Amino acid sequence: MTHLTRTAARTLALVTISALLGAHAQKATDLSVALYAANPEAPAPTAGWDTGEVIRARTGVNLKFTMLPTGADGDNKLGSLAAANDLPDLFEIRNRNLF
Repeated sequence: MTHLTRTAARTLALVTISALLGAHAQKATDLSVALYAANPEAPAPTAGWDTGEVIRARTGVNLKFTMLPTGADGDNKLGSLAAANDLPDLFEIRNRNLF
């Protein structure tokens, strides 16, 4: 899957979720998101992220990002979150054998 396709899929997922939550929410709803970083050294978006502010203003959804390490470490982290019954609301799976 190309980077553009992944970005389009993520955007579609966010739009779908925001539609389900309602565009006119009185209070921002937190949505936890875990993604593998395209650049392993890139940090998660900060609280003042411009795109995050636009999403929050238009949809009432407050995105809380966790960046997963690449490779087996990311798979192990997702597996640990699943075992602890603490999976994020939206997450990326690169290893289909994980679940």
